[in-house]
Amino acid sequence: MKLYLTGSSAKLLSREIATELRGRCITREIFPLSFSEYLEFNKVRSPKHPSSKVKSALTNHLQKYLHQGGFPEIQSIAKEFHRELLQDYVDTVIYRDIAERYEISNLPVLKRFILHCLQNAASSLSINKIYNTFRSMGLSIGKNSLYEYLGYIEDSYCVFSVPAFELSARKSGLKPKKIYPVDPGLTTAYTLKDSMEHAARLETAVFVHLRKQGQPIFYFDMPSGYEVDFLIQKDNGTIELTQACLSIKDPDTKKRELRALEEAMQILQVKQATIVTLDESEEIIVQSGLIRCVPFMIWSSNFSED
Repeated sequence: MKLYLTGSSAKLLSREIATELRGRCITREIFPLSFSEYLEFNKVRSPKHPSSKVKSALTNHLQKYLHQGGFPEIQSIAKEFHRELLQDYVDTVIYRDIAERYEISNLPVLKRFILHCLQNAASSLSINKIYNTFRSMGLSIGKNSLYEYLGYIEDSYCVFSVPAFELSARKSGLKPKKIYPVDPGLTTAYTLKDSMEHAARLETAVFVHLRKQGQPIFYFDMPSGYEVDFLIQKDNGTIELTQACLSIKDPDTKKRELRALEEAMQILQVKQATIVTLDESEEIIVQSGLIRCVPFMIWSSNFSED
């Protein structure tokens, strides 16, 4: 077996490796640290059955992880340099992995497009709206170019898009995609109102954890206007529904999240669904089946709720 280590995706994208090596290869994607890897990296004790005191400390670490992200170098430098380093990473993607590789000269538009994606994590991306916004700003760019830019950004592992779940591929393509950075720290690096981004960072962390599983990911919106953040379609045809929500303590928030999942469960004939929270646990019986509220640290690792 031959092992190849590469320092950048600029020379060879993952989808091109199989072609270059004549198909005789197995590709493994490497992401920034997961939360459990973050704990191990920072030498934080994480027993499988943590006490209440340890759980509280782990929740504080989770909030720190969601804010600064999981890039290894971030863990060992002073907090005041986090934002600068993460922005340097993105600049490398812009100039080397995208502009240089694809010979893009319209850098102002490319940079504004990536900035828009990172400042609107966990939100819908409308190419038409961005096109109109750029035109109103006097920036020259075609819609097709924006679609190409999105593909380049995804190939560089900076931002990923999630399509809507539809039985028809044509209908799915007509709906906007949702966008997520590869790491929640990138949201922090470009945020304008930090206090407003807590929910987006948690949803991004949930997305990244699901993305690592290698199954197709969709979001599911319904005629009523309600939406489920993540729909996973497994190889055996089964469907998993997952909602990300910081807290369900507020009655209105809880009602909204439950209604969205219950409606989706009825439409798709799914008997169980999950709400991933920051630190709350609950099992809720609804007409369609069971909805489990699980803390992110439990849901994404081998911790036990006992």
